[in-house]
Amino acid sequence: MGEIQKGRYIYYHCTGNRGKCPEPFVREDVLDGHFAGELGRLVFDDGVLDWIKTALKHSQSDKKRENEEVIARLQKQFLRLQNCLDAMYDDKLDGVIDTDVFERKAAEWNVE
Repeated sequence: MGEIQKGRYIYYHCTGNRGKCPEPFVREDVLDGHFAGELGRLVFDDGVLDWIKTALKHSQSDKKRENEEVIARLQKQFLRLQNCLDAMYDDKLDGVIDTDVFERKAAEWNVE
């Protein structure tokens, strides 16, 4: 479990789930050094690297497609609300609805 000490130092200590630990705490920079050292010892052959590259490309393209779908959906919703506001404004000008109704609904739709 990590804790910030003195507003800037991060220390990790054992939660005791597996019994008492010999170390009361470890600084984040020490932990980072050990982790980086272990990662530096990893070796991947070309087949694994190619698989990782392919997986990352697919993941990125999936994320891009998801983002484009969200943007399209939000643009469609924005256009629908803008059309509603425009129609309601015309109704207000034509005297079909009063100012209170217009302002209330416009506020609701602007929040949406």
